[in-house]
Amino acid sequence: METLRVLAVAPNRVDLAGGTLDIYPLYLLLDGALTVNAAVTLESRVEARSRSDGRIVIRSEDTGAVLEAASWDRLPVDGPLALAARAVRYWRPPGGCEVVTCNQAPPGSGLGASSALLLALCAALAALDGRPPARDHLVRVAADLEVQVIGGPGGRQDHYAAAAGGVNAIWFEPASDRLEPLGGPELAEELSRRLVVACVGEPHRSAVPNWRMVRAFIEGRPRTRQALARIKKAAAGMRRALAEGPDWDAAAAWMREEWRWRRRAARGVTTPAVDAAVEAALAAGAAAAKVCGAGGGGSVVALAPPGAREAVARALAARGLQVLPVRVDTEGLRLRLLDE
Repeated sequence: METLRVLAVAPNRVDLAGGTLDIYPLYLLLDGALTVNAAVTLESRVEARSRSDGRIVIRSEDTGAVLEAASWDRLPVDGPLALAARAVRYWRPPGGCEVVTCNQAPPGSGLGASSALLLALCAALAALDGRPPARDHLVRVAADLEVQVIGGPGGRQDHYAAAAGGVNAIWFEPASDRLEPLGGPELAEELSRRLVVACVGEPHRSAVPNWRMVRAFIEGRPRTRQALARIKKAAAGMRRALAEGPDWDAAAAWMREEWRWRRRAARGVTTPAVDAAVEAALAAGAAAAKVCGAGGGGSVVALAPPGAREAVARALAARGLQVLPVRVDTEGLRLRLLDE
């Protein structure tokens, strides 16, 4: 049996408006929900190699964790490598495989790194078996496996950014999702000149704030229902601002509006450290700033005029935040066969 080695690389993301609306059943109940996000040049990487003895070996370069089993069906689906184990059990490599994973983003950054890693792993495992799947199938599989592991609601915006790259509006509709690319290389370059992303030093667990929002919405709590409806409106406004221009003043206004209502959507979305980081970014010249992802810690993203970008980055670094060097990634998922 010929040994194959595959490298899969996928970008992480920042959500500009409409995060959380990608979670079932919120997007159906809100009707016409969308998320606007941008893939960024923080990568999740997977190297996979086929075996002929049926054994499975999974290694994480980030944590040093190693998981081994005599065959895919003997892999435990809990523990620190649960995401990778779930993916291997789904794809069932008949001859076994070795997998090495690595994330560039700090743990708990709220930038979708675990989702991007899982999507890259699914793509690599499918490629080892000679059956690279369609993008939407990859997204669905990775998102469903992630929900099994986190034990709570999860969405698909991270996975679309990892698969497609670029700046996108992602519409979540009955029975299907629709990816709408916004602009092209020019928009990606302009946004790159304005983005500042920094980790606040508080790792987040997206399942907790996500569940609070989903539960409160379904229970009919007026505060959450109003907040998520306004977040939906802000996402639609962000899409227009980027697609029709772009109009950066309008984009910043919609990001501010999104953050205003996201903070009200559920307990735990923001923290004192997140609030302080947002205030520091605005004081240094950012036009808008908000938490990334579901909140509860992780990272903040700021939109700054190009001339103020460095000042905003310095102000966040001065508060002890880790400023991440990011640009918009326009490629999305990359697969490459490696020489053995």
